[in-house]
Amino acid sequence: ANCDKFDPDGVPNLKDLAEEINTSPVAEQKDDAMDVSETDKPNKKQKIEAYQRTSLKPYIDGFEKKFLKGLYKTIREGFKKISIENQEKAAMVGDW
Repeated sequence: ANCDKFDPDGVPNLKDLAEEINTSPVAEQKDDAMDVSETDKPNKKQKIEAYQRTSLKPYIDGFEKKFLKGLYKTIREGFKKISIENQEKAAMVGDW
């Protein structure tokens, strides 16, 4: 739908993303995630992935909301249906 508006030079590239990660305040940590205290739960920690500290974040967030969320829902519904069918079959033959 918005293919005509796409500007390949206006999106993050690997060099820029690596620089953003390496210059982030937690770049010295060993793993790709940092722990940040949540404001409403000061004793719990939330894991922040490396991409969330870069300009790639809005693109991944959009992908998750527009595609993955629906996909996960479909998968869960499929598993639920299979589970119900298997329980019904087990009840019919007494195989618990």
